Amino acid sequence: MNITNQVYHRMVGAGRKILETDFSNGPMLLGPLWLLWHGEWRLALRSYLPLTALYVAAHGLVSYGAAGNNAFLFRMGTVGIGLCVLAAAILNFRWCLRWPKIRHGKGGHWGLPLLWLGCLYLAVDLVMRLGMIL
Repeated sequence: MNITNQVYHRMVGAGRKILETDFSNGPMLLGPLWLLWHGEWRLALRSYLPLTALYVAAHGLVSYGAAGNNAFLFRMGTVGIGLCVLAAAILNFRWCLRWPKIRHGKGGHWGLPLLWLGCLYLAVDLVMRLGMIL
């Protein structure tokens, strides 16, 4: 089997996985919030916390570049934000394929997802303010 056929068969296999996926399930749409809702906080932190830290740092880089009129830093921060969003979408897709379907009605508390969102908001706000001051 030549290389072209191998690539073709791998692409067909990936396409079949994508078409079999139920995109209305939680991990694809909500990512870490879905995991936190179902009490999987260790898995959410292990999977999404490094990406969240990079996302927050990229926002700080954008505001630092904007305050200092440094177009390079501003663009690097913007590219960093875009890459973090893309990586989060890929991670959500990974969990969409691997996580077993949870029955409707089974869930957790609003506390952990709201805490995640609140901490993300405060962290982005803090680094953007620091970037503008420095």
